[in-house]
Amino acid sequence: MVRRVMSSAGTNLERATSRAPTLETVQPVRTQPAQSYGQSAVDPAMLARGLISHFIEVDPREVVFIKSLVEASEGLASIFAQHGGSLTLATPVERAPALAELLSDLERDHGVRVLQESAG
Repeated sequence: MVRRVMSSAGTNLERATSRAPTLETVQPVRTQPAQSYGQSAVDPAMLARGLISHFIEVDPREVVFIKSLVEASEGLASIFAQHGGSLTLATPVERAPALAELLSDLERDHGVRVLQESAG
C-alpha cells in the first residue's frame, strides 16, 4: 500500500506503509510542469481582461524592492515576475492613475523602464 505524505520541505512523497520507510521506499511524486506562455508563467491575454497591464523592466537586484512596494499598496496591482528583471503589473481600470503615478516615481528614482501598457 502506498500513501502520500508531505515532507518538511513541502514536497509530496509516496511512502510504502507495509514496512518502515527507507530511502528506497520514499520517492518524490512526479508532477507535470506548469504550462508556460513564452517567458511568463501567466498567460498575458488572461491578465488583460478588464485590467490595465504594464510590462516593465527593472534591474534584477531591484525586483524584491519593487514587488514589496506594489504589494504594500494593497489593491493597487498584482505583480508577476517573468524572468530576471521583467515584471508584469495588472491593475483594475479605476486604480490605473495611482499605478501610473507609482511607475512614474519608480522610473525617475529607480530606473524602472515601462516597456508596454495594454488595456483589456
